Amino acid sequence: MRILNLFLAMVLCVSAAIAQNTEPYMVKDFSGQQVNRLEVRTSGGSIKVNGGASAPKVRVFIRSNSWNTKLSAREIEERLENYVLEVKVSGGTLICSAKPKKENFSWNNSNRLSIGFEIDSPEKVDTDLATSGGSITLSTLNGNLGFKTSGGSMTLDALKGNIKGATSGGSIKMNQLSGEIGLSTSGGSITAENSNGNMKLTTSGGSITFNNLKGDIKGTTSGGSIRANNINGDLAISTSGGSIKFTNIEGNISGSTSGGGIEGNILAIKDHVSLSTSAGSIKVDLPFNEGMDLDLRGNRVYSDKLAKVSSTLKEGKVNGRVNGGGKSVKMRTSAGSIYVD
Repeated sequence: MRILNLFLAMVLCVSAAIAQNTEPYMVKDFSGQQVNRLEVRTSGGSIKVNGGASAPKVRVFIRSNSWNTKLSAREIEERLENYVLEVKVSGGTLICSAKPKKENFSWNNSNRLSIGFEIDSPEKVDTDLATSGGSITLSTLNGNLGFKTSGGSMTLDALKGNIKGATSGGSIKMNQLSGEIGLSTSGGSITAENSNGNMKLTTSGGSITFNNLKGDIKGTTSGGSIRANNINGDLAISTSGGSIKFTNIEGNISGSTSGGGIEGNILAIKDHVSLSTSAGSIKVDLPFNEGMDLDLRGNRVYSDKLAKVSSTLKEGKVNGRVNGGGKSVKMRTSAGSIYVD
C-alpha cells in the first residue's frame, strides 16, 4: 500500500507539471510581418517550430525548473524579474530570447525557470536555435536550418535544405527530410526514416536505425547496434559496440564493427561491398546474377554457390570471380566465419 501511495503521488506530481505547460504564459501574433529567419535562445526550456503557417505567432511557456513544483502567476512574475525575456521581429528576423540578467546566475535549480517557445512559422525560413535544457521539435521547414541542445532530444519532420543539428543529451528522430543533413548526439539513439540526400548521422551512446533512405548515407556509433532497411545509394556504417543488420540494400555498402556480427541481404551492387568485424561472423545474401570480384577472409567460408569459384572455403579464403567479375566484394572477420548465399 505504501508503494502504491508513493506511485500515485508521483503520478499526480507529473500530471501537475504537465498541466501547467498546457496554457502559454504569453502569446504574440505577428500577422502582416515578414519573417525569413528565426533566432531563438533559451537556457532552460524546449523549442518547437511549426512550419507552413499563414502568420507568424509565438507562444511562451514558463514553468519551474524543478519538475514537481507548480508555480502561481505571482511566483512566475517575481522570478521573471531576474530574466530578460524578449519576443520581437526585427529586420525579418523573429527573435525569441530568455536569459538571466546576471551572467553568474547561481540560484539553485528549484528557483530557476524553464522558459520554452513554440513558434508558428512560414515554411521557407532559416533558423538559428539553441537551448541548453530542453528538446527541439521542428516540422515543415525549408531553408538553412541550424539548431542545438545540450539537454534534450530532437524530433524532425518534413524538413528540406541544409540541416545541421546537435544534442549532447538525447535521441534523434527524423522523418521525411531531404537535402544536406548533418545530425549528431552524444547520448542517445538515432532513427532516420523516409528521407533522401547527403546524410551524416553520428552518436556516441546509442543505436542507429535507418528505414527507407536514399542518397549518400553515413552512420556512426560508438555504443550500439546498427539496423538499415530499404536503402538505395551509398551506405557507410560503423559501430564499436554492436552488431550490424541490413535488408534490401541497392547500391554500395561499407560496414564495420568491433563488437558483433554482420548479417543482411543485398539486392543490387553499384560498385562495391566492404564488410568487416573483429568479434563475430558475417552472413550475407549476395546478388549472384551480377559480375563480382570476391575477396573473403575468415575462419571458414560456408557457401554452396562458391564451390566452383574457390577450393579454399575450409581455409577461410576466397579469391575469385562470379559471372566474369566486375564489382568488388570484400569481407573480413577475425573471430568468426563467413556465410554467403
